Amino acid sequence: GARVRAFDPVAHEEARRLYGDRADLTICEHADTALDGADVLAVVTEWIEFRSPDFREIKQKLKFPTIFDGRNI
Repeated sequence: GARVRAFDPVAHEEARRLYGDRADLTICEHADTALDGADVLAVVTEWIEFRSPDFREIKQKLKFPTIFDGRNI
């Protein structure tokens, strides 16, 4: 029942190809737009650009400021 807004700086085109158009998945062009309207943030990739997040911005954008870090970054 979740709706996912996802961003990956490398795999976004491949994700679109694999998953197609779905009502429960939005592939975003930028990391900050993936946060728009999100309840929480789940980090599931270790790209270097995610290693120094702007926690203030993340907190402001999330409905429930919570981060699940699946990559220990």
